This record gives sequence, C-alpha cells and structure tokens, in this order.
Amino acid sequence: MHPTQKPAPVDLPGDYFSAWSEEVAAYEQEQIERYLALAAQDQAAELVAVDLYGTPADTLRCAAVYLDHHGWIQGERYRDPSALFPAADITGAVRAAVYGKPMPGDVLDGVLGWHVDMAIAALADHLGLTDTDMHLLGWLAYSSHAVTCWNDETGRTATEAITAMRAAADAYDITYTGGPR
Repeated sequence: MHPTQKPAPVDLPGDYFSAWSEEVAAYEQEQIERYLALAAQDQAAELVAVDLYGTPADTLRCAAVYLDHHGWIQGERYRDPSALFPAADITGAVRAAVYGKPMPGDVLDGVLGWHVDMAIAALADHLGLTDTDMHLLGWLAYSSHAVTCWNDETGRTATEAITAMRAAADAYDITYTGGPR
C-alpha cells in the first residue's frame, strides 16, 4: 500500500465484549470437549487443564466479597502489595479474586489475564464507561483505566463500588445466562 493511501476500514462488531466473551466461551467449550474425549479414552497423561474459572459475573461477585473483607481504597491498586490480602481498589480486587493473591504489575498474561479483563470490561460496560470507537484491545485497556478513574472519583464510597460490582454481575447474568445466580 502506498503511504498516501488509507487502509480500508475494519468492520468490527459494535459490542466488543459480547464478541470476545463468545470467543472465550467457545474456547472453554473446546477445552471441555477435549478433556472429556481424552478422559473417555483413558489417556490421563494427555489431559489438559480445563479453563473453568467462571464468568465475569462470578469474578465480580468474588471481588466484591474481597473488598467487603479486606477493604476498599482509592488512588492505588493495593494499599500494601506485599501483604497477603491488602485493601484494594476495584481492579486490584478483581485481580486478587482471579489470581488468589495481589497482582500489582501492569501487564497480566494468559487465560487468567483474560478473566480479569473480561470482568473489568463487564463492569465498565455496566457503568456506561465504554467507547465503541476503539479496537478491541484498546477498548479493554481503556475499560481498566475507566474503571480505575470511576473508582477514584472524589466522593466515591466503598458501598457504591461494591454495589456497582454486584449490579454489574447481575446484569451480566441476565444478559448472558438468563438471570442472576
């Protein structure tokens, strides 16, 4: 392509989160089917770890419980990242709920990182913090930033944060699983 030519626009779905969650659900179903097929053939050495960490709604509910028990903060991800279960902001609680420990780094890799991103994106969507003009990966990064900014707004309370997480979980369940669990 010549430097003066513009690339053709990419046709992406308007609801990035739905498209991404469908892709992850298909991947998880594929892993389950592979696991069951190998188990039926009694090939224990070939069994793969099945990605069954739950839905974004499950993650948000667990993160809300984390905040209930360990405390909610503003201005940073964790009050003391070296503590076993430090007080956290929303994104820190989601990370701790998924990984089982504080994850202070900026980059999360692999399937667990996807679960963090999906839960935070579900919350951002519920709060109306989405930007459909962005490409998928940019939108996911923006979602995390938007939720952090929402968390850190002056006057925000722990009750508001925890209530929003639970409401987003219920909204996710209504939309994708037929109702709250």
